[in-house]
Amino acid sequence: MTMARQPDDHDAVTQQFLTDLDRILDVEAGLREVMLNAQHATFARALDHVLDVEAGLREILPTSSAAQRPPRLDHAATDILQLVSAHSRLLLRKHPNVVAKWRQLRRTKGLVYSLERELGGAVTSTNHLFSLVNSAEEAEWDRVASWLFSLKESLEKIIIRFQDLIEELGDAAATESASVIDMLKGLLQTVRALYDDSQKAWHAHQESHVDHIHAQQLLKQRHRITAGLETARGCAIRQSLAAIDARVQAINEAIRTVLGRFDLPAFTATSVEDFLDDFTTSDLRDLDLADVDLAGVRWSLPGTLWPSLIDIEDMKARSFELEEEPGTYVVHRGRATVRDFVELG
Repeated sequence: MTMARQPDDHDAVTQQFLTDLDRILDVEAGLREVMLNAQHATFARALDHVLDVEAGLREILPTSSAAQRPPRLDHAATDILQLVSAHSRLLLRKHPNVVAKWRQLRRTKGLVYSLERELGGAVTSTNHLFSLVNSAEEAEWDRVASWLFSLKESLEKIIIRFQDLIEELGDAAATESASVIDMLKGLLQTVRALYDDSQKAWHAHQESHVDHIHAQQLLKQRHRITAGLETARGCAIRQSLAAIDARVQAINEAIRTVLGRFDLPAFTATSVEDFLDDFTTSDLRDLDLADVDLAGVRWSLPGTLWPSLIDIEDMKARSFELEEEPGTYVVHRGRATVRDFVELG
């Protein structure tokens, strides 16, 4: 017969330790981090349907000859290319209304890309920060401060991007985005305070590891920060898709009006880019290309046939070759007209 053991002082100490540990550790943190990452991935996949996720980088970074940009000509764009001549598509590239709507779409896509990128940075910083503080080993102050600083910077940029979205969408985005901005500003204030405290504690105590009290203070903010990022992500999806959709509708209307072709299928954000940029199989020899902005035009050897005055080698020098499609080139961004590629000597 087994005798029941009476509780002793050791049991009381153990129970108190577990109680204290439960206050420090967030047992649901791992699940929330996984869900936050999954939700961010869903956001990225949703945006991928309406924008070129590399557009933002191409706008700010010079493109080398080894630039990577996969072919994106979809079936819808291929069908439309057969309905509209290369000559008509080139005329669209210099029509002021189409150009204005096209630039608005590209600007909005770049903005949405930046917002998605900064949200991803905030998620990464948050996960690293709290994984570090919640780890079995003592966290080092310099690493904690580094992730707090990264999170602070990401939040600052996210707020700016949401403000830009309000300017893009006007009243349609103002109410929800303004509410999210206020929430993010509150998070930013908290993160700034945590960062300042980490600096003061580090220098005041001259200790390399985070002490128990400061670890608790950090972990108490975990749920608020992750929940705030989830809220921002949800708003970003709705506002971004609305912004892109509004721009696509505007350029659809402009193209149909200029061409007088109201029977054309509706463009998507991707197919309209292919429609205006893809001349990889076009015969342009008899066309007047004067003052046509060729920036972003996709062409190929030997698929694209240019007027005899065009210097092909100079055209290649002013373009980058697609790594996935040898022989296919894209003219560098920045206004470039046919006059730039004419043999003058």
